Amino acid sequence: MVVDRTFLHPEAGAPDLTFATLEPTPEITARVVAALPPPDVKLDAACPQVKYIHRSLKDGEIYFFFNESNQTQTRAATLAGAGRVQVWDAASGTIHPLAGVAQGAGSVALPLTLTNYEARFVVIGGAP
Repeated sequence: MVVDRTFLHPEAGAPDLTFATLEPTPEITARVVAALPPPDVKLDAACPQVKYIHRSLKDGEIYFFFNESNQTQTRAATLAGAGRVQVWDAASGTIHPLAGVAQGAGSVALPLTLTNYEARFVVIGGAP
């Protein structure tokens, strides 16, 4: 995985990979994990049923969570970002603050409950 680089238009020939951590095995080793950026979402327990997309904007962070299962999923989540935490309801157009949020250094900890097949926007930043 190469972060913040692209090989889409290699006009100048083969890319310079001297910045990269090269691992000769296909395994995820401690060396590979140490070279990765910090996670943007961390759940208190594994939950493969919950998927997310994260976008960083100049004035905030937008997370779109989706529960792919037919059961409610409840986890404690730590998200990258700082500021006010809000839930934006795309169906009703409402915005409301999320309760139970703890601010950290560049992150927020919050309760995340998604009913079966529920999708939710969580926005971190200033007022809308």
